[in-house]
Amino acid sequence: MGAVYRGRSRSGREVAAKVVHAQYAEDAVFRTRFRQGIAAARRVEAESGDVFTEILLLDPATGARERVEPAGGGLRGAGTLREGTLWFTTPDGAVTAVSPRTGSVRWRTRTTLEQPGPAAPDPRTHTLYLARPAGRVAALDTREGTLLWETHPRSEGAALAGVTGSAVLPHEGTLVVTTPDGTVFGMDPGHPDREPVPG
Repeated sequence: MGAVYRGRSRSGREVAAKVVHAQYAEDAVFRTRFRQGIAAARRVEAESGDVFTEILLLDPATGARERVEPAGGGLRGAGTLREGTLWFTTPDGAVTAVSPRTGSVRWRTRTTLEQPGPAAPDPRTHTLYLARPAGRVAALDTREGTLLWETHPRSEGAALAGVTGSAVLPHEGTLVVTTPDGTVFGMDPGHPDREPVPG
């Protein structure tokens, strides 16, 4: 029926292109099935990530434990606890801020980043940063979840020696970003469109 090729769009998003034989290109049944397959793949991607069904609070002084169930059921994604908030990021770019004490969702926001690494909040500026394997970085307001900005890709994003994740670290007014291909760069979060400084 055709061949599927993996590539990258101009924005840095990973894409799959299917080259279809001419006899199928005009076939309405084939096109319908093809669209259904893509929709199913997008649903699986959006629903992927670990599911957390409870939060365990532990008092380090007394050892007392308390279990908190997240509001609305399980939380999906990679969790990070920092600055009194649990941040969950999913492979489709969604970010959820959760109160670890009550399990209530403070806000949810969707970015255009695919496969973002762990959330990195900067309490000084009330900003949450995320990076994806191609070196794209996003900034969100930690209080409301408002998307402040997103950058263009800064690296190839290919895995190096089995490393598949990316990370961003706010440090003294600079963001230090690492990607799976070994790229490290620093950038000014106040001017995200400026060229980054290689690490």
